[in-house]
Amino acid sequence: MGLMGTVRSLVRKYFHVYILFPDYTPEAYTPTLAHTSVLVTAMTLAFFAVVSFAIWLSLGVGKAKAKAS
Repeated sequence: MGLMGTVRSLVRKYFHVYILFPDYTPEAYTPTLAHTSVLVTAMTLAFFAVVSFAIWLSLGVGKAKAKAS
Protein backbone atom coordinates (compact mmCIF):
# COMPACT_ATOMS: atom_id res chain seq x y z
CA MET A 1 0.00 0.00 0.00
CA GLY A 2 2.75 2.44 0.92
CA LEU A 3 4.80 1.55 -2.13
CA MET A 4 1.95 2.10 -4.57
CA GLY A 5 1.97 5.83 -3.80
CA THR A 6 5.64 5.92 -4.73
CA VAL A 7 5.03 3.93 -7.89
CA ARG A 8 2.33 6.41 -8.86
CA SER A 9 4.73 9.30 -8.26
CA LEU A 10 7.52 7.62 -10.19
CA VAL A 11 5.24 7.01 -13.19
CA ARG A 12 4.54 10.73 -13.53
CA LYS A 13 7.99 11.76 -12.29
CA TYR A 14 8.67 14.60 -14.72
CA PHE A 15 5.09 15.78 -15.07
CA HIS A 16 2.87 17.78 -12.74
CA VAL A 17 -0.15 16.39 -14.57
CA TYR A 18 0.71 13.16 -16.41
CA ILE A 19 1.82 13.93 -20.00
CA LEU A 20 0.10 17.33 -19.86
CA PHE A 21 2.15 19.79 -17.75
CA PRO A 22 5.89 19.18 -17.42
CA ASP A 23 7.27 19.82 -13.94
CA TYR A 24 10.28 22.16 -14.16
CA THR A 25 10.51 23.07 -10.48
CA PRO A 26 13.93 22.48 -8.91
CA GLU A 27 12.42 20.67 -5.90
CA ALA A 28 10.66 18.08 -8.10
CA TYR A 29 12.31 15.05 -6.51
CA THR A 30 10.95 11.57 -6.01
CA PRO A 31 12.98 9.06 -4.00
CA THR A 32 13.76 5.74 -5.63
CA LEU A 33 11.58 2.71 -5.05
CA ALA A 34 14.42 1.01 -3.12
CA HIS A 35 14.75 3.96 -0.75
CA THR A 36 11.00 4.08 -0.19
CA SER A 37 10.79 0.34 0.44
CA VAL A 38 13.50 0.62 3.11
CA LEU A 39 11.59 3.46 4.80
CA VAL A 40 8.28 1.59 4.69
CA THR A 41 9.94 -1.54 6.09
CA ALA A 42 11.61 0.42 8.90
CA MET A 43 8.35 2.15 9.85
CA THR A 44 6.48 -1.18 9.82
CA LEU A 45 9.08 -2.83 12.05
CA ALA A 46 9.03 0.15 14.42
CA PHE A 47 5.24 -0.05 14.61
CA PHE A 48 5.36 -3.79 15.37
CA ALA A 49 8.00 -3.17 18.04
CA VAL A 50 5.86 -0.51 19.75
CA VAL A 51 2.74 -2.68 19.62
CA SER A 52 4.68 -5.72 20.89
CA PHE A 53 6.12 -3.65 23.74
CA ALA A 54 2.65 -2.40 24.68
CA ILE A 55 1.27 -5.95 24.70
CA TRP A 56 4.26 -7.22 26.71
CA LEU A 57 3.87 -4.37 29.18
CA SER A 58 0.14 -4.97 29.64
CA LEU A 59 0.69 -8.70 30.19
CA GLY A 60 3.40 -7.96 32.74
CA VAL A 61 1.17 -5.56 34.67
CA GLY A 62 -1.52 -8.25 34.85
CA LYS A 63 0.95 -10.72 36.37
CA ALA A 64 2.15 -8.17 38.92
CA LYS A 65 -1.43 -7.48 40.06
CA ALA A 66 -2.16 -11.21 40.37
CA LYS A 67 0.89 -11.76 42.61
CA ALA A 68 0.01 -8.79 44.84
CA SER A 69 -3.51 -10.07 45.54
